Amino acid sequence: MSARVTGKPHLLSAAPRPAAEWHGVLGALDDAVFVKDEQFRFIYANPACCRILGRPLDRLVGLVDADFVSADDAARYREHDAAVLADGQAQTSLSVFTDAA
Repeated sequence: MSARVTGKPHLLSAAPRPAAEWHGVLGALDDAVFVKDEQFRFIYANPACCRILGRPLDRLVGLVDADFVSADDAARYREHDAAVLADGQAQTSLSVFTDAA
């Protein structure tokens, strides 16, 4: 299955914070927003991101990209995420991915 991401995914921070801090503001955005920890696991995704990824938040938290996209896409996303963690700067990107199944 292929999905075109029309929103702009954002990696905000690797620092864990209570999801309640993000729900109000980020939940209202049309763009897909997600937060990952230092092991590249999802710790938060707003409703737009959950819709794009086809999973509710409670089934997304703890997963890594390889759990739902192709190995090539997951490697590319991890490289991008590692760069964000290395320099601490949020980045905006447009992504097209293929379901891992």
